[in-house]
Amino acid sequence: MTSQSKSFNDVDNSISQQLNSNADKKDPSDNNSQQKNVKYLLKNDESEFVRLNSQHEALKLVWKSLYKAPIHDELEKGIKVLDSGCGTGCWILDMCKQYPNSIFLGTDVSTIYSVHDEIKPSNCSFDVANVLEPLPFPDNHFDFIHQRLLVAAIPQDSWQPVVNSFMRILKPGGWVEFMETTDVINLSPKGARLRNLLSSGAAKRGIRSSAPRELELYMLNAGFVNIKAIPMLLPFGKSDMGDNTISSLFQDDFLRLYRREAIQAVAMKYLPEIETPEDYEKFLKDVLAEYDEYNTSLLSFRFYGQKPQ
Repeated sequence: MTSQSKSFNDVDNSISQQLNSNADKKDPSDNNSQQKNVKYLLKNDESEFVRLNSQHEALKLVWKSLYKAPIHDELEKGIKVLDSGCGTGCWILDMCKQYPNSIFLGTDVSTIYSVHDEIKPSNCSFDVANVLEPLPFPDNHFDFIHQRLLVAAIPQDSWQPVVNSFMRILKPGGWVEFMETTDVINLSPKGARLRNLLSSGAAKRGIRSSAPRELELYMLNAGFVNIKAIPMLLPFGKSDMGDNTISSLFQDDFLRLYRREAIQAVAMKYLPEIETPEDYEKFLKDVLAEYDEYNTSLLSFRFYGQKPQ
């Protein structure tokens, strides 16, 4: 083994350990015993709550809808819906208001959604569940399953089992929808350094940002029909012309994410020009300036499909 390859392996291992430092800690706000074997990467504090809610608003502006599957009429009449990996529960709360006749259940590995306990509508509930483990629901139980932005939580070799589990718990004729990101378009030089640094650590956990490219295949393998993939660019670069409301929201999301303590520690250790928190803050601002220059965007998709009748 060469000294260079050893250096790369040391970086990968250290990044993975740093990003997993939160994963091995039980959420102090959660007393649910089901949590003890559940791992999550980012500390679920107020900053993460704000980030996820702001991200939700940005996604609504881009997609101009909460879902794309052709299930509006059924939602109006009243069906049973699962939001897998619901995070703060913001998607469910919007859906509950829009479709008061339907019943919504949100599940996540952490109880960050519990802040809504006192204000949630009567047609909404939350529970702890890990999509990487057998889901605690009977066969043919839900009419619609929604899952969004779990690319950084699901190892590549777990995607097919996850899709298979959704097929099991969906009713015949029910729909599943995934919203995921895949590739960065026009990635800038400093942006590439930062992304590659974190991607190498994620790869040690089996996480690959390219995994959702195969979602259509996973859905076909599971037996879904009427599958459709809808692409959408999420703009991270601001333009001198036009409205930058959406790109500003995504840049704020970028800053909130990359200012997390675990990520900053990795960057300060392995990017030689970053020696202080002030250096790191300047680096992040430089990345966003490059995103403006390069017109950087993130390719996302909504994949939906139907369980055969």
